[in-house]
Amino acid sequence: MLAAISLLLAAGTAGVTGAEEQLQGRCRYSAAVQAHREDTVLVTCDAVTIDKPAGTGGIVFSQDNWDVVMIRFRGEWTGDRMAVSHLVLRNGIDGPAKGTCEVFRREGRVSTVSCLATMAGRAYAANFETPGIGN
Repeated sequence: MLAAISLLLAAGTAGVTGAEEQLQGRCRYSAAVQAHREDTVLVTCDAVTIDKPAGTGGIVFSQDNWDVVMIRFRGEWTGDRMAVSHLVLRNGIDGPAKGTCEVFRREGRVSTVSCLATMAGRAYAANFETPGIGN
């Protein structure tokens, strides 16, 4: 099931690596993904920060207009794909996790950032889209 949700979250082409990127946009989910709402937490967000140092880094999905970090995915980067090994939730609960995040680009610019991971038997998904890049 998680593999199916992961495929539904986003599509695109991966590319450039870099340091830290902060973007405005919003988390959006297709009807097919929303159908899994009962067994997957769908993150609400209007901003994302991508931290891509060599090796371990992370992605933070936040609600800037509330000044709140909604969820933080941490793990090991390979290109524009991160193997998630740790989650920190909005309420401060953190722990080991397993999953994947991917940064999708169009014309060299970030268009979508998608993450799906499980922690303590619960699935967490975030699908961030930037405005004006053909999403």
